[in-house]
Amino acid sequence: MRINNTLKYISVLTILSTSLIINGQCLDVKKYAYNCDFDGDGILNATYVHLNSYLPKGLDLSTFKMKRSSHDVTEVRISEDGHLYVYYKDINLLDSNTSEPASHGFFEYTIYPKKDVAEGEKLKNRVDISLTTKIQ
Repeated sequence: MRINNTLKYISVLTILSTSLIINGQCLDVKKYAYNCDFDGDGILNATYVHLNSYLPKGLDLSTFKMKRSSHDVTEVRISEDGHLYVYYKDINLLDSNTSEPASHGFFEYTIYPKKDVAEGEKLKNRVDISLTTKIQ
């Protein structure tokens, strides 16, 4: 038997700016950094965690890079249409009643926008988070 909790979460976007010099010209290149936090807020430990997101159309999917994660990631997959899937198997994410600090996790990645994204354009990203508990 499995018990499943699903959360909707808007991931946090930070814009990192770096300078790139090409042919003697200094270009300002913006890289987006996303952080997705998840929390085992319940009465049972989470055995599996699934993160599902359709990345905004203005992002260059070929520049996706996973930066770090709170736990070992079992699978990271991104499809041609921008569906990002992150899976944690046997994560043993504690519930918040057992240990509030140990009930949290995160997944961070960076990605560049496409060349045609207008200055100041907002690229919102929603992540569906599913925490599943396996009961023996």
